Amino acid sequence: MRSTTFRSSLAALIALMGLSTTLGASELPAGITVTGEAELRLVPDRAELKLAVEQRADSADQAMEAAGRVADRFLKAARDVGAGPGQIRSTDVQVMPEYRWNEERGEREQTGFLARRDIQLRVVEMGRLPDYLRAAAATGMTHVSPPEMQLSNPAKARQQTLADATRDAQQSAQAIAEAAGRELGDLIALDAEPERSGSPGPVAMRTMAESSRDDAGGGVSVGEIVHAARVRARFALSD
Repeated sequence: MRSTTFRSSLAALIALMGLSTTLGASELPAGITVTGEAELRLVPDRAELKLAVEQRADSADQAMEAAGRVADRFLKAARDVGAGPGQIRSTDVQVMPEYRWNEERGEREQTGFLARRDIQLRVVEMGRLPDYLRAAAATGMTHVSPPEMQLSNPAKARQQTLADATRDAQQSAQAIAEAAGRELGDLIALDAEPERSGSPGPVAMRTMAESSRDDAGGGVSVGEIVHAARVRARFALSD
């Protein structure tokens, strides 16, 4: 008897849940769901330079000293260009033995040591970027990565793009409502998809000696940073 009563109660509960779900769906107001998109293209006003110098010598001390001399020359040149203490950071120092394979002996033999110094430079005045690149070449830095272009206020760009996407969604909903002969009501729900940002392509660096007044970097093509946003909005509709 208890088993029968339990099964009856469970069936009633399931039926009640189904009824409440049906009623909830029927009570939803008439509405329209739209997608809004926006894209913002900005010229970067900051850059991050990653540089390194590698030097080889017979001893670890000699290799370290040689790498240190080159790094010190670049740091002085960078300060002469205008870099402040907070813009320059020495990120890593390495020294390691180097080997080659001796065919006659069938074993590897040490040929010396390789020392490496890594430096990061934050460029806050884009017009000086070519000067830092020339300084790297003139002082003997052996590795210079393409500048990583940045914005000084990426949060502001992100917020503007989201606001533009929201306005685009509202305008689309308004156009659809008018075409359907309805009145656009209040906003019911609004969701933002993950933001998409980046550069449309690799940064192009010309010969350091070249110069162009049209480039924000004075000889370095800095390109654009693209912020894109998409939102999904639902508005109520009224007669």
